[in-house]
Amino acid sequence: MTPAGPPTVPAHTDGAKGSDDPGSRLARAVAPQPTLMIAEHPSAGLPREAVPRVAEHVAQMARARDAALLTLTADPEWVSRIGGDVLTLSPATGELASGGGFMERFRRVFGG
Repeated sequence: MTPAGPPTVPAHTDGAKGSDDPGSRLARAVAPQPTLMIAEHPSAGLPREAVPRVAEHVAQMARARDAALLTLTADPEWVSRIGGDVLTLSPATGELASGGGFMERFRRVFGG
């Protein structure tokens, strides 16, 4: 019997290496049990039909680890799926507007 070779990574149609696919990156990011997870434009490379499922999965992972999830996105579908407080940045002024009480809590904790 011939010993099995190293495991192979399936090819990706987008040209990404197996270790660079979104699932692998997410697994590496949460392995050290962070208290803050940052997702910068997380839905940018996803097919639209995958956004709800992936967003809910990421939010569930953050809750399960009792980690804060900071997401920078322009995708309203992603925002609607992860829940939590939403801050909207005004590009013209740089002002942050809160829709969920975040700024009030921030000011109580950090002053200002």
